Amino acid sequence: MTETPAWKRFSDMQMQRSRGMLLPRAVNAVQDIVRGIRQAGRVVVTTKDGALRGRYLQYKTGTAGGYYSFQGMRYGKAPIGDRRFKAPLPEVPWKGIRSALREGASCPHRNMILENYKGNEDCLYLNVYTPKLPESFLDEDPKLPVLFWIHGGGFQFGNGNAFFYGPDYLIQEDIILVTINYRLGALGFLNIGTPDAPGNAGLKDQVLALKWVHDNIDVFGGDPNEITIGGQSAGSASVNPQQIVDASSKTLTEEDAKNNVGLAFVPSMEMEMDSLGEHDAAFLTEDPRKILTEGKFNKVPLLIGYNANEAMLFLRRFRKDKTLLDKYENDFNRLIPTDLNVTQGRNSSEANLVADRIRDFYLGGRPISQDTIEEMIFLLTDEMFVRGMTNAVKFHAKFTPNATFVYRFAYDGALGLYKRILNVNRPGICHGDELGYLFYFGIFNVKLDPLSSEIITKQRMVKMWTNFVKYGDPTPLGNGDESLSIKWEPVKTMQPYQIPYLDITNKLEMKRNPETERMEFWDDLYEQYNGDFMYLTEIVKNKIKNS
Repeated sequence: MTETPAWKRFSDMQMQRSRGMLLPRAVNAVQDIVRGIRQAGRVVVTTKDGALRGRYLQYKTGTAGGYYSFQGMRYGKAPIGDRRFKAPLPEVPWKGIRSALREGASCPHRNMILENYKGNEDCLYLNVYTPKLPESFLDEDPKLPVLFWIHGGGFQFGNGNAFFYGPDYLIQEDIILVTINYRLGALGFLNIGTPDAPGNAGLKDQVLALKWVHDNIDVFGGDPNEITIGGQSAGSASVNPQQIVDASSKTLTEEDAKNNVGLAFVPSMEMEMDSLGEHDAAFLTEDPRKILTEGKFNKVPLLIGYNANEAMLFLRRFRKDKTLLDKYENDFNRLIPTDLNVTQGRNSSEANLVADRIRDFYLGGRPISQDTIEEMIFLLTDEMFVRGMTNAVKFHAKFTPNATFVYRFAYDGALGLYKRILNVNRPGICHGDELGYLFYFGIFNVKLDPLSSEIITKQRMVKMWTNFVKYGDPTPLGNGDESLSIKWEPVKTMQPYQIPYLDITNKLEMKRNPETERMEFWDDLYEQYNGDFMYLTEIVKNKIKNS
């Protein structure tokens, strides 16, 4: 059996734990001296393209020590002029030392919260945060695993900057964090089927950034063979085929665009254009559902999940447009998923029957109003997040059994990120709330007792997520890890209603089959109208068994 770097780290960790070993004082002394020298000035690393000057920063969390920060490093040429809408080109080598002390420009977008325009088309930058640099390594020290993080924002807004994605929590667990910017909206995803705008430029930016990291992360102390790709919302969709197709299949009406209900520019399938002459290599030319169902994806461990009340994200829209609930009520058929094959059309009597079934199941036949907001949150959460996630899990588990880890985040605490930003006061866990338990968000300025459930939950989340980056398993020690005291069971089969998941509240608990009754409803509906759901027999068996 070949001993992989991840397995060696895991074995070493077990050995140190069993012997109660601590890092020798001499090693600590050497590292402290190196850090002290670096703290007195700025630091320089030399990549394959040229030298970059970063800096050493103290942790902002009150923890002793700090990390090395390299921000605003260009990974691609400015995508302007005749390169607009096209795949990015790598940055060219330079002479001298470039500054990496400040974050680069965001890609052009309109801020979701403030609704103001910001950004610059010259925006292909990334940031690297590392707890130590190679000069402080001893010969036997392994290079550090890397988390390559892709920011969310519906492919329309956002950036990888430390305002949202502060590295302080994650890198204390001895990993390197990389965050990136990529083109958004029309500049990133316009697809007119020609070489001038073939589509998916934003995804091609992500690929180029990943190549840059693979080629250069060693000078920051990272292992190029141990890179984990992660993300939230659109960033998560970028990592996974099923969510991409769910987003790209949406057909927007003018009213949807006006109310910002849908997403106008998202990943899409590209045309093969060899007959049109020289062009950028296509990123996505096959239906992602086919890629997923046929297993044409990288067979690597997957950690995936959702928040219990994802669609609370839209409460702000309901508050801003007092008529939006009425618009849904007067056109309930718009809530029928666009990939559900209602053959007679979305305004037909058949569609009306489907809409009635959805209304009866979620709202008990009641109208959409302020009194049924909670039910609408569950409906939109299932349609837009949970169903696509569970389907992706089933196929991923088919081709990579025992390597798919599912979670449901349901802890409603003071570090919930988006809920606080959106000023949502109702109970529940909003889309994006989990980020406050993974990334340091300094503007919170929340003073919490170290023994508070928020801090304990944050410590558990950071430990499990960084374990996954290091070992491909969020709980490699199982119940033997006193800080977690649980074994996160992976999905072993693609059969329905055999999905173990970790329920994260103020405690950790393994459960089965997220939102079982709600997912059964959608499975039955898709089987009836699409006829392509392969699990009906097992559903019937399951219902008979439990009746």
